[in-house]
Amino acid sequence: MRFRGAGGLRNHIHCLIILPLVIILMTWPVFGQIFKGDEFWLHSTYYDKWQKIWDAWHLGQALAGESALYYTEAMFHPSGASLAFQAIAFPHALLLLALQQVIPLDSAFNLLYLLMLGANAFCAYLLLHRLLRDKWIALFGAVVVGVHPWFTDTATEPDLILIGTLPLTLYFFHRAVLEERRFFAALAGVCAGLTAFIGMYTFVFILMTAGIYCLWLGASRWRQPRFWLSLALFLGLSASISLVRLAPILADAAILEEGLAFHLRAADSNDLFDYLALTPNPITSGFLHSALGASEDRFFEDAYLGYLNLFLLACALSRRPLWRKLAPWLLTFLVFALLSLGDFLTVNGVDYEGVALPRRVLTAWFPALFGSIGAARYYLIGMLIPLAVLSCYGLMALLRGRPPRLRVACVLLATLFIAFEYYAPPQGAYLAQETTRHLAWLRAEDEAPVKVINLPQRIDFAIYYLHLQSLSDYPSAFGYVNRNRQSALGYVDSSYLLRHWYKDRALHCLPQSEAAYIASLEGLLADGFTHIVVHHWRWPDAPSLHSFGNAPAAYDDGYVSVYRLRDLNQSCQPQLDLPQLSRFARSPLALPGPRSSILSVHSRHRIDHENLGYLNSLFSDWHRFVHASAETGAAEIEDLTRESQIIALLVDEGDAEGADVDGLIPSERFQRCRRERHDDGAVIELHIRREFSCALISSDGGLRIEYENGARLENVIAEASDSQLDLQFFWSDVPDEAHSTSIQIVDAAGERALAVDQALDHASLIHQRVDIASFGPGDYQVNLIVYDFHSLRSVAGRISATGERFQRELTIMTLTRD
Repeated sequence: MRFRGAGGLRNHIHCLIILPLVIILMTWPVFGQIFKGDEFWLHSTYYDKWQKIWDAWHLGQALAGESALYYTEAMFHPSGASLAFQAIAFPHALLLLALQQVIPLDSAFNLLYLLMLGANAFCAYLLLHRLLRDKWIALFGAVVVGVHPWFTDTATEPDLILIGTLPLTLYFFHRAVLEERRFFAALAGVCAGLTAFIGMYTFVFILMTAGIYCLWLGASRWRQPRFWLSLALFLGLSASISLVRLAPILADAAILEEGLAFHLRAADSNDLFDYLALTPNPITSGFLHSALGASEDRFFEDAYLGYLNLFLLACALSRRPLWRKLAPWLLTFLVFALLSLGDFLTVNGVDYEGVALPRRVLTAWFPALFGSIGAARYYLIGMLIPLAVLSCYGLMALLRGRPPRLRVACVLLATLFIAFEYYAPPQGAYLAQETTRHLAWLRAEDEAPVKVINLPQRIDFAIYYLHLQSLSDYPSAFGYVNRNRQSALGYVDSSYLLRHWYKDRALHCLPQSEAAYIASLEGLLADGFTHIVVHHWRWPDAPSLHSFGNAPAAYDDGYVSVYRLRDLNQSCQPQLDLPQLSRFARSPLALPGPRSSILSVHSRHRIDHENLGYLNSLFSDWHRFVHASAETGAAEIEDLTRESQIIALLVDEGDAEGADVDGLIPSERFQRCRRERHDDGAVIELHIRREFSCALISSDGGLRIEYENGARLENVIAEASDSQLDLQFFWSDVPDEAHSTSIQIVDAAGERALAVDQALDHASLIHQRVDIASFGPGDYQVNLIVYDFHSLRSVAGRISATGERFQRELTIMTLTRD
């Protein structure tokens, strides 16, 4: 037995040598960076890499008994966050935790990347060799799987690229049915079940692929009891093992609902040209773009199939005797290929939304399953194995009857050619050591324990903070969870300071906001937070960085500044010395909106670049702030007037130096609705797009509604004619998450006569027209409902004037039809 095992290994020595060599060359310089200890370099440019590093740290915390496996209080501290839906690839996290004990973190991360590609390729080789009984052609198929650009250029997250259990499951299942050995059925079930601890997408795709393969095998074996016993054993073991991973998700109904709804969104599409062009390939990209007539600004990288693979697939299909063997693999390939195109057809950037594809139908039928798959391109995971099988059958058909040496030479040539087609060099990401130098200073602080707030808040920085936490162990107010961000943000939403910083808005301790500012600051101190860390090195002009105007930095190295939280009250600002701006900040006209902008005019000697930066941050709730001066270009003002729906013009007449104020805002697009003139020369004007009514922003008795999701409706104008209901809305704030409005008209009996839904876009003003020409005589009530687009839950609100609360609908008008 020992001799047979050694001989078997020698029989596959070509694979053990060539596959690692191809992987190393196709991913260079990853292998070389493993042995460099003088810089921190990771193979991936995608910000999810920081989450994977944090996963290993958190797993270490859980193994040490310092944290629950599916819950953490280290981020979004002190409330904590559920990790039930966190995309944790447990084998990768465990190995990274072990490897970084002996080699540097970045080296361990890069080494595991190469090992994952090798695992995928070797598992594919095992399946292909079993199907084809040809070790050289199986090598070619292993390369097709192992170094696809999806792994080397696009998606390098472990939960997406570690797909080796997919071919391994099929290998064991194939042997279980053909050899009638339940031992292999058990191994197939174990492989499938354990995949739930690697990546949920791959787990689902294994079940889909196994289902198609099972139908093919069962067509001729459905009368055999052993077939059903093997299938039951496979499904039973995979369900039992995967349930251990699924149990934390299923245990909490609210977490489950939020997690499943996270990726429910507008229709998604993948360009057909992604199959045919690989933009990152430095050699073939220009030729393919030109041959396909693709525009130069189009970028294709998600689903490249390779022209050699397509040629070999055609060769396989041309051989009629192979059709029975090809059937399950061709069907699997076509299923995943159609699903990966998305909800509708897109060709070279042109969307054909009328051409509905299978994914749209399946998402409508099974939203909990297909609607939860984040992007259409993820279906490529299911395409690769059948693509490799079909290509190998085509290559085998071409080489049938050829001399052995010629066969080997042709396979090596085909391997070289597919590697040439697939080549997409990884970019890599370098992190300067200076960016984490502040952690040593924090460790030396007298404060104990240290609890930090990192700024600015952008999504990739929120994930980068996880890396900092894995280096420091400091609890943090911010972080990142995969699918349950809203439930994790409860503490952030409850804090005046954190809520604005999370949206990358500057906060200043001005007279009108001082009470809320100080109260929120004292709340953070009471919860144990000690320091605010400001990261200048990535976004030096981020609005939130301006929040610390007069506060002294306790540490500053040019990359990072650290402020003691207790010193932040020193940043309280005096009254602004620019009259129109100070007047405006306290004026009822100061209603910021998603597409509301400010245009200010005063002389240069009253403001410099530093003050202008401060003012930009002061009004960061607004869409744009432009100071019109001699240096202001016409293009900048043109952009402002083109993008904005409401413009607040702020003028200091005694200081405008003869500027043509009236000509700054084009009258053909805007109308002036409100004007305030003050004794000190400050003038405030409010201009609105001509397609909207001035009554929206000029009426002091507007219907002001505060919704629990943070949306603020300032006013509604509703007018009805014989055939049409005309509605105009003014929103001063809308939530970051996707929400919609529903206009529901009910008759006197309470029956719904009409419902019209519309996405709550990031706009200040919305004009909506509803056709009511078919309505019969009677009294009708027009209700407004705001609801979450993903969960479909309606949002409660409060009428500002009366304090009256409502849970679902708000009546905005009644109408009578004669």
